[in-house]
Amino acid sequence: MGYGWLSPEHAGLVNDFYREWLNPYRNFHRPCGFATTTTAADGRRRKVYKVYQTPLESLKSLSRGKRKLNKGVTLESLDRTARTMSDTEFAAKMQEAKRTLFRLCESAGLGHPAPVERAVPEAGARP
Repeated sequence: MGYGWLSPEHAGLVNDFYREWLNPYRNFHRPCGFATTTTAADGRRRKVYKVYQTPLESLKSLSRGKRKLNKGVTLESLDRTARTMSDTEFAAKMQEAKRTLFRLCESAGLGHPAPVERAVPEAGARP
């Protein structure tokens, strides 16, 4: 979605998109890097990313006592949700839902919450 000001007229639509598409994508389909922090003899701390998995996979790897699930939520129900679509299929449907969101905002005369354009530096250019 980008960074920047969000019109209050868009807030409900964007919230719905996040709840229905972006949050499930991030939790069930998109791997994340999980850091391990090491401390050198001189006290410098360094993060190393060796483990890449979805947040659901990370949750399942925790010991039973460390898992914090809402009442009525089970790992089996979360697995069923994750298996409803492949990662690629879910990502494609999420992109279509985002295009629909932008069209809805435009048709309502609200413009759309366009991503902030960022200038890409030329190769070899110094910041």
